Amino acid sequence: MGNAGESWDESILSQWHQAKEEPVGVNDKGEPTYLFRSTVEDNRVRRVDGKLGLIATVNVKRTREKRKTKLYEAKPLHKGSPPSTAASAPSLLRPFDPNDFNFNKANPKETIGELCVDGEKHPVLLNVSPIFEGHILVVPWSQKCLPQYLTREALTVALEFSMASSRDDFKVMFNSSGAWASVNHLHFHGMYVSGVCPSGLPIETAPTASLIATLPLSLPPAPSVTVSASVLQYPSSPIVFTVDGEAVSRDVRDGLVDVVWGLVELLVAEDCPFNLTMSLRRDGRGRIYFIPRRPQVISTVPPFRSPDGDDDPDGPGILRMAVCECSGVPILYSEEAFEQLTEAHFRQMAEEDISIEAALREKLCEGLVRLMGTRGADKGG
Repeated sequence: MGNAGESWDESILSQWHQAKEEPVGVNDKGEPTYLFRSTVEDNRVRRVDGKLGLIATVNVKRTREKRKTKLYEAKPLHKGSPPSTAASAPSLLRPFDPNDFNFNKANPKETIGELCVDGEKHPVLLNVSPIFEGHILVVPWSQKCLPQYLTREALTVALEFSMASSRDDFKVMFNSSGAWASVNHLHFHGMYVSGVCPSGLPIETAPTASLIATLPLSLPPAPSVTVSASVLQYPSSPIVFTVDGEAVSRDVRDGLVDVVWGLVELLVAEDCPFNLTMSLRRDGRGRIYFIPRRPQVISTVPPFRSPDGDDDPDGPGILRMAVCECSGVPILYSEEAFEQLTEAHFRQMAEEDISIEAALREKLCEGLVRLMGTRGADKGG
């Protein structure tokens, strides 16, 4: 991808900025039109006082101009209802609907390249309503019209997407169905976050609350690589896989996929939605954050509740707790909400709208212990 001698990051960012600046046509008034519906230069950003280091953003133009996509009904849930039995909770697997927006309907000029994984090519698209600089999408097997449902093969694509970059500020993100995925067409977000988060995403600075298990992903004489699973001391208690080693070979990658996929299977068995953030480099450093969660709801926490469920930038606004928000970057839909957000609001929404029941979290952790113990035994650990 890109010119000879040009890195993945250089290619992505040069094409991204070129697309942002070059007109693609004119409107009825004779004014130039662009692929991008909004730009990151329109973002307002502020650090929210508190221990979490939250970074709030608002972009009213993005709210107004982004594509309108079909989100299934999201209702407030009774706190005692587990995700698998909540009346308004959809299955993690929703059938692909060709009548809804999907990325095959996007302007062909939005495609800027391909990501090659194990001999298969996956289109790389601009996100024309970007949140961060270099905001792109990878749409695995786009023409197969797969729904937003994480498979083992798609997880492999996500890891390779993350490892294509050599920059520590490049993050790959995923919202499952039921976790505010706005397009039911399999896709991953990729973005360079340092322009908004100079020290990384707030979730990346969270301390470990408890270690679940550690597993070697390689055996001598291969370079040493291990993965550990932990619970973070952070709202909604995310589970993080930490990779520590010298290099990620294909065998190591596949071993890591086995471990992470084990957690996905546990979540699928419970029909539990999740958000996913990863930052994994080819040199063997990185983390993969999972936020198991309650099904998406329109928050009832003032001032972020919106009785009509809309994104009116001139109204009260809402805060959808999707992957960026769960990672510590709340994206507000109005200037009013942007100014009023506090850490206490965030913690309340995490507790009431996201956090799963303690029994389910314990069940997931116990499942990971068994899984990683089995993998370790298989490797002679």
